Amino acid sequence: MTRSKFLTLATLAALALVVTACVGGGSAPTSWPGLSVSGDNVYVAFNQQVHALNLANGQELWSFPAQRDTKITFYAEPAVAGDLMVVGGYNKLVYGLSVPDKGLPRWTFSDATDHIVGGPLIDGKMVFIPSADYNLYALDAGTGEKRWTFAAKQAIWATPLIDNGRLYVPSLDHHLYALDAATGKLIWDRELGGALAGTPALFDGTLIVGAFDDKLYAVNAADGAIKWSQPTEGWVWSGPLVVDGTLYFGDLEGWLYSANAATGSVKWKVRPDGQHALRATPAFADGTLFVAAQIGCEAAQYGCLYALKAADGSEVWKKEVGGQLVTAPIVANGLVIVAPYGAKDNILVAALDAATGNQRWSFAPPK
Repeated sequence: MTRSKFLTLATLAALALVVTACVGGGSAPTSWPGLSVSGDNVYVAFNQQVHALNLANGQELWSFPAQRDTKITFYAEPAVAGDLMVVGGYNKLVYGLSVPDKGLPRWTFSDATDHIVGGPLIDGKMVFIPSADYNLYALDAGTGEKRWTFAAKQAIWATPLIDNGRLYVPSLDHHLYALDAATGKLIWDRELGGALAGTPALFDGTLIVGAFDDKLYAVNAADGAIKWSQPTEGWVWSGPLVVDGTLYFGDLEGWLYSANAATGSVKWKVRPDGQHALRATPAFADGTLFVAAQIGCEAAQYGCLYALKAADGSEVWKKEVGGQLVTAPIVANGLVIVAPYGAKDNILVAALDAATGNQRWSFAPPK
């Protein structure tokens, strides 16, 4: 077993301990941050609070709850649509929050029997919640009332994908499911070769998803038939990014790939950070990929953000970040937003200039 896979197994084991732990009095479990951007705001969910920040300068606008609550631990990225934010916690609860009212709760959903690890999906009047209790819950966005439930055979850690009234749901049970979004009825079910922990990408009627069997798969969205599979050097945790018919994705052996989305054939691959895992989906802007390495920057023990040319993977710049990078970076308004885990000086979010890598602002929660 390679060092990276051993570390990944350790990570999975540690995460399993976290998501199955009892969250009660005393200290709460830790998690890595969940990050999202909507409009002029950045939202980060981590440990006991969700923070809303100004995208331009990192100033905190509000937090939920206003005071830290050790019975709550957040992990997954918040979903925001219009004036509604939905976020789930390790306390098995899902919160519907009012963005204009500084995170004032609108509703709470409490039917889940295990922790909420995957990010919610908001689509119109519906909210879809993946859960470690093996279930996908469909809720009314206005009230939080349950509309239907779909049961997989293992935990669901990834945000589902929706397209033309169909939900595509990856699960740790090695299966990719297609459901009717209105009713939860199963349309098709495809078993692949490994656990699925990332959201699929959609290209020209094809779902593309990575698995924990050193492969990337392309599945026909209409009927679940496998179109092709592409071997990789390591497990593929996150979903791929698709830009103009090209896939960009990383694996847990530290390789970043550029591949043809129609055939899976690899155009180029680079290993920007040695054997350190690339767990997060890369971001893209103006011909540049922004790639988060979990740890690295040569001898450093902290995460590294790389800016690479999408054409050939060559380096534009790299920047050490004072914490591990396991959360996907987001590009917005000329900034690359990252959420390091275990960072120096308690920094939870940092904004870097997309052109140069220079830090524009950072946010550390009040102690």
